[in-house]
Amino acid sequence: MSSSIGFWATIITEKSTIKLLTINFMIVILYTDNQKINMLQFV
Repeated sequence: MSSSIGFWATIITEKSTIKLLTINFMIVILYTDNQKINMLQFV
């Protein structure tokens, strides 16, 4: 029983880690896009 709990905990942790990485990646892309837009406005 304890092994199955650890198994599910690992899967949930991996999924949440992937979600966090995806969110961070999207934030970086949005941030760099905003920086490009700001640079274009000054040109």
